[in-house]
Amino acid sequence: MTKNYTKPIVTIDSGMAEGVYAASGCLVGKIADESYEGGMGNKYRFAVYYTHETKEHSNTAQTVVVKLNAPVNVVDGSAQNFLQSGNGTDTLTFVRNSSMNNSGADQGMFNVVVQPVTGDASSLKATLVSITDTGYTV
Repeated sequence: MTKNYTKPIVTIDSGMAEGVYAASGCLVGKIADESYEGGMGNKYRFAVYYTHETKEHSNTAQTVVVKLNAPVNVVDGSAQNFLQSGNGTDTLTFVRNSSMNNSGADQGMFNVVVQPVTGDASSLKATLVSITDTGYTV
């Protein structure tokens, strides 16, 4: 019997705010606790949560990429401390140097507060989060 290989594909669905790093299967991320602050603030707030899904290894850092539907600047929240790049664009990259053990429990979370480069924050939406392990300690 001949088996045909089917190459896996990854799609991005508009309006979805969850992402999975497909190569390792180790980390799963989600966007939650979204809110809009109008008026003078014109800010969009959200939290990034991530979980180590397997019990295979530990690591000392995570790289988190968040894609939004418009260019933004990070203006507040715990994420400011580990923003690596992305201000003025629609893609923010954070590197969080924190230990993640191999318990499989919810282990990571940080808050992000952004302002749109132009326009009103009420239309902002985080559309994708991707998390990768770095700094393996196994």
